[in-house]
Amino acid sequence: MWLETPTSKDLCQSMPDIAFSLESEYLAKAQEDLEVNFRLRRRKTTGFFEIPMKDYLLLRIHPVDKGSGHSEWLTWSWNES
Repeated sequence: MWLETPTSKDLCQSMPDIAFSLESEYLAKAQEDLEVNFRLRRRKTTGFFEIPMKDYLLLRIHPVDKGSGHSEWLTWSWNES
């Protein structure tokens, strides 16, 4: 049993594959809510969204952060004031 509650950042570092899956699903749901036509492509430790544009163009959105062996869409931090 933990002596203290882990932070969201601690959980992301201890389970980066699960964190990446949850972040990807969160962003996919946001795009569905906006009615964006997209495809989520996943690889072992990263992934990207593909959005078809007109004239055979394809917009690819990649995560920018590299976490504990996996890419991260979101930066997890908590600022205590």
